[in-house]
Amino acid sequence: MRLGIAVGSACLDLALMHGDTVLASSKCPTTGLLTSDLRTSLDSLPHLREYPVDSITVSAGWLTDAVRAGLGLAPIAALRLTQSGGHALGPFTGWPAALRAAVDCGSAVLTGGHDLAMRQLAPLDNDAIARFATTAAARGARGIAITASSSPAAPEHELVAAGIISSQVPGLPITLSHEIAGLGLLERENTALLNAALRPLAERSIDELRDVLNDYGLTAPLMFARHDATLCNAERLRRFPVTALESGAAVALRGAAVLAGTNRAMVMEIGARSSRIGFVENGRPLLTRHSEGMQVPGLRVALQLPRTLSTPIGGARTIDCRTGELLDAHNPPVSIGGGPSETVFDAAVFLGLATAPNRVQMSALAARKAVRTATEQLRRLAAGVAGDRTPIVVVGPAADLGPAITGLDVTLPDHASCAPAIGAAMAEPAAEVERVVVTGNRTDLDRSLTLATEQAMAGVISAGADPAGVEVTESSATHISYLPGSVFRLRVRATGRIEQSGGRR
Repeated sequence: MRLGIAVGSACLDLALMHGDTVLASSKCPTTGLLTSDLRTSLDSLPHLREYPVDSITVSAGWLTDAVRAGLGLAPIAALRLTQSGGHALGPFTGWPAALRAAVDCGSAVLTGGHDLAMRQLAPLDNDAIARFATTAAARGARGIAITASSSPAAPEHELVAAGIISSQVPGLPITLSHEIAGLGLLERENTALLNAALRPLAERSIDELRDVLNDYGLTAPLMFARHDATLCNAERLRRFPVTALESGAAVALRGAAVLAGTNRAMVMEIGARSSRIGFVENGRPLLTRHSEGMQVPGLRVALQLPRTLSTPIGGARTIDCRTGELLDAHNPPVSIGGGPSETVFDAAVFLGLATAPNRVQMSALAARKAVRTATEQLRRLAAGVAGDRTPIVVVGPAADLGPAITGLDVTLPDHASCAPAIGAAMAEPAAEVERVVVTGNRTDLDRSLTLATEQAMAGVISAGADPAGVEVTESSATHISYLPGSVFRLRVRATGRIEQSGGRR
């Protein structure tokens, strides 16, 4: 049996799954205190101890929240290695001001790096790297991200620089960009920088989660959902927490498809602060293309994140209970019911559209106007993506609003409010290897692709997959025609099933 835990901005969801069957689920409001919220949620399922839990998967929404709010992140320093004068835009360029202020502890652009044909652009300046490390540590940096030109093809300079920094400042965490992201330098650098800033928070929260789960007798392997609704183990998340960004959206999409019993679906998640629409294809969230980059938030990163459209309409949107007008989107509360002000969800409860204790008094006219205004905006969001007649699976904490959306063919499955936890519970391990190689002949290319395949398969096994169930789901070698010679981009993806622990906790 699998336990899914989804920590969102407003709610913490739990779901206990046996195959595709939901045995128990719960939803509790969050307070911002992770361990306290988890204990409250676990207490809401008192019979959980009776079940043999084989695996626990967590969607770490607090990591995405930390990036969006610029809170809880570590001060870091950026080292870029490239040819002299090779890039006009330095590290942290284009970052939102609040986010940069929270993490920027200095940066340097020094000589080094390679081109995509793996030719050295410039030699490393070892002394300058050592001085950079000493200065960064003196300024209070708790991590360093190293990004070298074309390091996915030639990582040597990142590795050498990391060795120099480690000798100067032993124990300082170092993120190497080639271990995380793709070819584009700025997107890859941004991703590495976010990863470095998130590492202390991830390490601390993983330890806190494990302690709480142990207190409840839940000692099964601890996994974490990634940005594409696959999972990794806790040790990998400690090193690469950036891969958990937007995992909440990914597992919500995956959970909606599981609940609807389909591998292909259009999904609307109606949340507390906002709502979003995404798609599931072949049981997996539809993701952004590699060439698009992605905005987190307003920041281009080299991750394939769920392709979604959103609107600032959610169940916790406050209303004027006399007129039914929707109030400013940034007004409190952020919880679904129970807050100090009346909300869209309260109006839905008042009208009998949602199942919850009725806690407010308002005119039926005002309640209908509030619900009508909110659901019309949700209808427009859906219609703008795929037309009014497209079937849509509605999930999320305010999913009960879904059937009130006129003109849409809506499916509201059981346990819809806990779809993110269900998607987390159903996530499976995966690993990708992407690199650029220069080959002299077909034999060299085949050898490089075989090596990449072996590394992807080893990665998915280390993430917790049963070795007997690992399979390669994507393998490609694409010629980069705009470069001289035989330069190829390799991409291999392997997936697997969680190795069962025999049913013991």
